[in-house]
Parts: sequence; structure tokens; C-alpha cells
Amino acid sequence: MAKTDKYLNFIEVGNKTKTKIISVQNNSSIELAIIKWNAPWRKYCIFFNSQTIFDSKCLEEITAFLNQINKEHKDGKE
Repeated sequence: MAKTDKYLNFIEVGNKTKTKIISVQNNSSIELAIIKWNAPWRKYCIFFNSQTIFDSKCLEEITAFLNQINKEHKDGKE
């Protein structure tokens, strides 16, 4: 799975038994965060690298991606 938005790239870098691990990178291929399954919350969550800065546009892209991947997981499309 790879998805490219205006500011961010979402690239699958691994997986566990039933879930994915996704790297969030800027357009220069620098990793800014990881999206992975958070069992206590029972959904995908983002884990930011330290010293990263996001504006509202980037956060909108992240929110849209999280909503999409959580819906796919719930619907069993992973």
C-alpha cells in the first residue's frame, strides 16, 4: 500500500499478523511518523517522531488517511 497526497506519502513498510505498519514521509522521503495498530484503542493511530512540525493541511491528510485505513480494517478489506 502506498498513497501520495499533496504534502505527505503513506508507505507500507511492514505488517504484523493482521495489521499494517505505515511510514508517513514528506515529499523528500524523510520519515515523520509511523501509523500502526494500537490494540488498547482498537484502531490505527499515528506515532510522531520527535521534532516534527505539522500544519493544518498535513493534519487533514493524516486524518483522512487514518479514517480510510480504520474503515478498511473494520470492513475487513485489509
